[in-house]
Parts: sequence; structure tokens; C-alpha cells
Amino acid sequence: MFPRCSDSDNKGKSNLSIALLGNRIHGDQTLMEYLIEFLLVFTSAKGIKPTSGKMQFHTKEQIESGKLPFYVDTRVALRRFVFYDRSKQDSRSLMDTAAQKHMLTLLSNQAEESEDIALIHDLLLSYATITRNRGWYAQALMPVSAELVLTDMQGIKKRQKASKHFDPVEDLGNSDLIDYEFDFDKHNFLARGGQILYLHLLQPLANNPTLDEAYRTRLEALLTHMLTCSGREIDQLASHIQKTWEDSRTDKDSSKAYEPKPFNMGYIQDNYAVRGERFLKEVTCFLSNEIHPITRIELLAQGMVFSLLRIIHILAYQEASDSNGEPLWIMDVSGMGGTSNIARLSADSYHRAMDDFQTALVKLSETNIPESDRFKKVQDGRKESSDIFRKLGKEIKLIIPPRGDYERFSLSESLIRYLVLALIEPAHKVTLDTFLNRLYDNFRIVIGPEQYRRALAENKTLEIRDMGDYFQTNVQEFQSFLKSCGFLRDLSDATAIVENPYKEVQIS
Repeated sequence: MFPRCSDSDNKGKSNLSIALLGNRIHGDQTLMEYLIEFLLVFTSAKGIKPTSGKMQFHTKEQIESGKLPFYVDTRVALRRFVFYDRSKQDSRSLMDTAAQKHMLTLLSNQAEESEDIALIHDLLLSYATITRNRGWYAQALMPVSAELVLTDMQGIKKRQKASKHFDPVEDLGNSDLIDYEFDFDKHNFLARGGQILYLHLLQPLANNPTLDEAYRTRLEALLTHMLTCSGREIDQLASHIQKTWEDSRTDKDSSKAYEPKPFNMGYIQDNYAVRGERFLKEVTCFLSNEIHPITRIELLAQGMVFSLLRIIHILAYQEASDSNGEPLWIMDVSGMGGTSNIARLSADSYHRAMDDFQTALVKLSETNIPESDRFKKVQDGRKESSDIFRKLGKEIKLIIPPRGDYERFSLSESLIRYLVLALIEPAHKVTLDTFLNRLYDNFRIVIGPEQYRRALAENKTLEIRDMGDYFQTNVQEFQSFLKSCGFLRDLSDATAIVENPYKEVQIS
């Protein structure tokens, strides 16, 4: 496992999805929360000093020394200020209502105009990205700045119970009660999926000094740029709100409420390394593009989940087949409907993926689980492996249709944009054939006939028959789609160029 000294406890044996994929992905984690949790680790301190290791990856020395701790600023007051007044009633408590009222008074006393506070609130609320049917403590903001990267908070029932004995006058200054008595370590909505992405990037840096030297500093600078290029003013506003609350606490000298909360990283399996270097290069290349800050965040969230789905399928395939190969994803981008020949090939590719997860879990159960418990353990394992693969795949439109029959692999416009920017450097261009081969080399994505012929040569179990016409139509539609997105130019009847039109980010 990686890191080698992680706490693997007994769940690594009894929980089949953890045994297969590492600790862990979970069904309640949403698409954007994978990126938020990844950035939460990256932006947090890596040592007990408040600024130690912020905006950095863990060092090689820290990796070798044992567990990978990180220390999270909770920012309870900021989250309450943004979400509380618009949250559902059953997520509130007497102590939080009193705290919110006091916060608004503090801010109003500092403002030149009473309307200023409402404007600041509405500005921050405009960055809300996860609300759903959640309480205020579980909603989240788009991570356009480091101050808006919020951690998981649970324990509202405990707070509501404690509020029965809360005096809004006498107890308002008790920070330990108001801001500390949350559960920050339940891994419910931030369920460690973002940690898996962080470790997936850290693993090649830790294992390969050449990659570490070439990519660590650059990637850290690009992630920092993403969080600061347009969010400096937002960062200052958010920081001011939290600091206003903390400065008002009468017991702040003795309170533990504002000390960063310590977390320990989960772990991933060693064979994540099969895609580690490729993933590192893809993310670095993508972040090098000077694109709109919100677009960058939205595409990165989809691209990182896409890469997560790719690696967990590889792990399932290798466990199921006892091989070190990588499974194919045959894409239907033909637009010809679910019953076309290319759609049938893509559907077969998708159903093989589902079978890979099932077979892998069954094999692991035969090693680790008593026979009487195997069926239930396999079913539970599916909920946190293949079911998540299917759910997230449909959310990013890697798997279509969103509902109904003829499920198969495809590529949405957002995924295609990410893939172009992750595989072609800024202001560079390649032929369409070269781009199709890069998709195959990096992800075993099959769109055209040449890539399918390569797959046939590598995998003798594939059905061999003439399917060039099927894939040729697929390529033609993919070419048209790239052109409509502004990524393709036709130089002649025989040559098409895929180009990345964006400039490169300049890091000072």
C-alpha cells in the first residue's frame, strides 16, 4: 500500500472495496467534493506549525517517516455566515442561531453601509456548489480560493441536544461549545475520495526522484495559481469574516476551537502506480492552460473523477484477470443511437467493466471472508466500487444514457475539453490520428479503427472481424464534434489537426 506506514486496520481485510481500491471511495461523495477534498489536503498545513506545508504536497521525508498528517482550518463561522439563514430548519440549533445573529451584528458594526453585509453574503453564496437537501454544515463552496475550501462537519443532533441547555447570553462566548463541538472526522461527504486523488498524484513523486524534480514545484505552483488567480479578493473577504468572529471570542486564549484539526491520510494500493506518471503529467498539462478560472475548476473536477474511474477499473480488471494489462473503453461518439453496431461494441465494453468489478470482489472474498459472509460482503463491496463507477460515470457522461437501457461508454463535451487540454500542451497541435493514439496510450480509449487494430494485436481474446466501417463513422462524428468545440482544423481531405488554442499559464 501507499504510503507504506498508513494505518490499514482490519477494514482492509473485511471491506472488499477497501481491499481492492484503498481507503476509500464512498457513494455519498459528489463530483465536486472529490476536488474539494483533494484541495483541502493540498492547502492544509502538513505540520503542527500553522503555515507548515500549506499549498504543498507532503515531502519525501514526511512520507518515509510514517503517516501523512494534515491540519485543517475548520472555518465554522464562515460556513455558518454563508449558508445558515437559507438552510432547512431541522439543521439549525439554538446556539448556532445565536451565533449567526451575533456575527451579523459584529459585521454590521464594521460596515459603512448596512447593505454591505448583505452584498458580501450574496457574493459568497453565489459560489455555492453543493447544497442539495443538506443542512448548512454540509453545504460547500466552489474552491475558487483557499479560504473557500471547507472541511466536512457532522454532529447536528448532538448540537441540538446540547442547545437545550444553552443560554444565548451567558454561553455565547463559549467557543469550545459553539465552534468545537462538531464531528470533523466522520468521512461522510468528504469520504476520502479526494485523498485517493491526492495520493494518486503523490505516489509517482515519492517513487521517482526524476519525476519529483521535474513536476513537484511546477504542479504546486499551478495549483496555487488556480486558487489565487481570481480569488484574492474573495480570499480576503472570507478570511475577514472568520477572523471577525474569532477576534470577538472572550475565551479565545484558552479555547481549542480555532486550532487546526489533525487528520491522517488514508491509503491506496501499490498498483495505482500503473497510471501514476500519466495522471501526474495529465493534470500538470491541464493546469498549464490559461482558461477561465471557473471553467478550469469545473473541468478539473470532471477530469480528476474521470481519471479516478479509469484507475479503479484497471485495479478491478487486473485483480479479476490476474494480468498487468489495461482494459479497453470503446467509446460510442457516433450519435447513431443505442442499437447501432458501434453502440453494441461500446455496451459490451461497459458490461465487461461491470463484470471485472464483480469478479474481482468475488476473488477477494474467497481469500479474506468466511464462506457464510461472502455473498453479503460482495454486495456491500459493489456499493462502493462498481455502483460508484456507474453513478459517477453517468454524472460526467462517460456512461450514457443517464437512465434506461443500452448503457455504454461515451464522451461528453466537457470530458473532451479536459482530454484535449490534458494531452496537448498549450498553443500546440497534433494530427487527429496522433490525438486518437494519445487517447489510447493514456486511457486505452478506442474511437477509431487503428486503435481497435492495436487492441486486437495486444489482446487475442477480442473478437476478430472486420469492423472498420463501424469505427470510421465513429471517427467522423468525433472529428465533427472536435470541430464544433473549436479544437479541430481540416488542412485537407486527408489531414485534420487537433489544436489547443489556449496560452500557457505564466508563473512568476
